Amino acid sequence: MDNVMSENENFNTNQGSVEQTAKPQERTFRQSDLNDIVGRAKHEAVESYKRQNANVSHQSGMSEDEVRRLTSEEVSRQRDKWQAEQQEAANAATVQRIVSAYQSKIAGINEKYSDYNEVSEGLNMGVYPNVVQMLAENVDNADDVLYELSKNRSKLNQLQSTYERSPKDAVYDLQRLAKSIKENTKVMSSKQAATPLSQQRPSSPGTGSPASSMSALKSKYRG
Repeated sequence: MDNVMSENENFNTNQGSVEQTAKPQERTFRQSDLNDIVGRAKHEAVESYKRQNANVSHQSGMSEDEVRRLTSEEVSRQRDKWQAEQQEAANAATVQRIVSAYQSKIAGINEKYSDYNEVSEGLNMGVYPNVVQMLAENVDNADDVLYELSKNRSKLNQLQSTYERSPKDAVYDLQRLAKSIKENTKVMSSKQAATPLSQQRPSSPGTGSPASSMSALKSKYRG
């Protein structure tokens, strides 16, 4: 009987030990432990990336250097494409700015020159983009210059061609023309303001000098 009780006590003791062993133990991590875990995770991620690239290289029959070269070429191609798009957008903005300035400067040309439509009949300034740009950016009397160029289209062609060879020379020629037009306009305005003596109205009776007036009165009332 004593042996049975002893065996039961041993069983209960062993069962408690097993239960205590089977119960999960909570672990407190130190900072060094966390650093080790993070380091292992980073290392595993790098190794995984290497293995993926190795698989791509193996499946495509290319070396890692070839894969890197193609990747670099693709990045360069995308960069060039982006730069081209940026340049195209900048060019479009420049064209819009020039066209707006040109249209603003010649807005009143029909009112200023009643025969402008007749003079400019058939004229297509779209074939003279360089002249349009110069009129928009380099002269302040673009409407006057355009009117003269519409009457002298050989000068239009000359300015367009000169600009293609030397923009500076073309601007110089256009500005000289603009200055000449201004001077001619000023001279004409001065002539119109100065009325010739032959067109002056004669003096009204009684508006002469006091001496001539007295002589007239004496003659009229002479007895």
